[in-house]
Amino acid sequence: MPHVEVHDKYPVKLYYTLHVGESAHSALGRVSSARSAAAASPEGDSSTTTGSTTSDAESGAGPPASSFQRAAAVPHSQHRVLFVMGLAACGNSEYLEGPLQHLLSLQDAHGRPLVCACTFDNRGVGLSTIPQRWHHYSSTIMAEDVAQLLDHLGWHSKVHLVGQSLGANVCMKAAAKQPDRFASLTMLGGVLSGMHMLKNACLQTPRLTVTNLFGSRSEKLACSLKFHFTKDFLEADTGNGKPRLQAMVEKLEGEIAERRALQPDRRIAAARKKGRWGQLWATAMHSMKGSEERAIRHAPHLRPLVLHGWEDRLISPSHLQKLGHSLGARMLAVPAGHAGIGIEACETIAHAFQNQILGGGVLGTGSGVPPSCQALRYPGMHTLGGACSEGLDDALERGSHAESAGGGR
Repeated sequence: MPHVEVHDKYPVKLYYTLHVGESAHSALGRVSSARSAAAASPEGDSSTTTGSTTSDAESGAGPPASSFQRAAAVPHSQHRVLFVMGLAACGNSEYLEGPLQHLLSLQDAHGRPLVCACTFDNRGVGLSTIPQRWHHYSSTIMAEDVAQLLDHLGWHSKVHLVGQSLGANVCMKAAAKQPDRFASLTMLGGVLSGMHMLKNACLQTPRLTVTNLFGSRSEKLACSLKFHFTKDFLEADTGNGKPRLQAMVEKLEGEIAERRALQPDRRIAAARKKGRWGQLWATAMHSMKGSEERAIRHAPHLRPLVLHGWEDRLISPSHLQKLGHSLGARMLAVPAGHAGIGIEACETIAHAFQNQILGGGVLGTGSGVPPSCQALRYPGMHTLGGACSEGLDDALERGSHAESAGGGR
């Protein structure tokens, strides 16, 4: 199956998909390494059609070396966006599906798609290679994966980075190393230190943390959802008499059972488990250096934007404020949890993406951001339009009370 091999020190194969327009199909390919990307030939038969890029990996017909350049090339007016997903999430994750589809639906006056997006499976999940050693996982190593994937695609400049949770940490590392390569940086649930998230999880919700580690599969799934979504969202009735939490757990259990039926080998399941633990290690060990923060803060065209759920159990408001100051980022908080922000506040996040990528990155009055958002206001930050009546001071006050109750974060 086609893939892209990256990272000379810790080599892996990454599987990715290119999206162009609403009806985009997958485009997958392979390159031997970053040093030989220009001369490599992909596997499969890849071709570009109007509004979509298609791939037939089973044909066995080897295309010319330029087919990747054709698959990755987009019109000059289009915006290139790379999505980096979070912990244990594949490139086709539902967490950002709504905002992604909104971007893909945007067209210019001639009906041509404005956005070309790339999603991929990080090392350790999905169809990508799953290294079995923990030291093969870190936000720095995964940022190098991102850089080599972009080299492979031929996206050398004006790339918009969007990262969620662990993906946001990876995007920070990538942007700090090559700030001139990127046109914008959008982070959902990113942190300066991964230990902050683990400390919050252990101190604020110890029962959920223990259950998530040692409970049954259904209990682990339920606890994971409680970390990432708000209580009101999970308790809402889905229309069939079941709360949304129960329906989501049943759906996930069905998907797991189906996957295990297709791959009954226990060794594969054990390898995937190591991949998840490896990504958890990368999340916990993530840390931004002062020089990396300055590289992002002083990059003239990067325009960092932090999107945050104000009911996030894993990131405190005080840490969010520190993140904004350190990176010189604009802030937008919405009524949502952690990883579920792209589902609970889909419309708000979609419009924020649109403004960040197409609208010059300044979110203000008339920007189209729905009034469900909340502005976080403090020195050096832009005030975002459509703010709720509650400001940063109230959010910080709630956070300080929670820190006191939990013994600090």
